[in-house]
Order: sequence, then structure tokens, then C-alpha cells
Amino acid sequence: NVAVDVDAERIGVVVADAHSFLSIVRRGQNVRLASMLTGWDLDILTGMEVSAAEAEAMIMLDRVMARIISEEDLLAEQAEAEAEEAAEAEEVAEPTAQEAAEAVFDTPSA
Repeated sequence: NVAVDVDAERIGVVVADAHSFLSIVRRGQNVRLASMLTGWDLDILTGMEVSAAEAEAMIMLDRVMARIISEEDLLAEQAEAEAEEAAEAEEVAEPTAQEAAEAVFDTPSA
């Protein structure tokens, strides 16, 4: 498998665990040479490294999703509280308007 990041000029290559030594050879000489020839950074990863990275990414994703859900719950609670306050304000305002109307119509004409 190969992953290419054009913007960062970086190539990630996944090799089988049993073949990783072939891609590295002599303290990474093959990787350095390929990097010099292409002008891009090369990352060689084994299947085990990729599996570990995927597991770590899944854990981070779970944490992010938990935080989003928590924030959504908080926003829902805040919206519910604001709706209740608005409903209470309308209940108070409605009788006041009704009382004002009664006061106007109950006033004797001159």
C-alpha cells in the first residue's frame, strides 16, 4: 500500500512485516536514496505499525465523538432551559396584557 500526500511531498509505504528489512537495508540507505531521487520524504511502515496507528486513530476518534456528544447534550440542555424561560416570560406577559385590556375597557367614559 502506498499513501501520497502531494501538499507535504510525502509518501508513506506499507510493507509486509517479513519484508521490511528489504526496504530499509543498511541503516535506511534505500529509503534515503529513493528520497533523494524523488525529492520527497518517504515513510516505510510495517503492517504492525499501521495496525497500531489505526488503533490509536480509532481511540482518538472515539474521544472526539464522545466530546461532541457531550457538547451536543450541553447545548440541548441550554436550549431547553432557554425555551422554558421564554415560555415562563410569555405566561407572565399574557396576563399582564389581558389586565391592561380590561383596565382600558372598564374605564368609565367621560
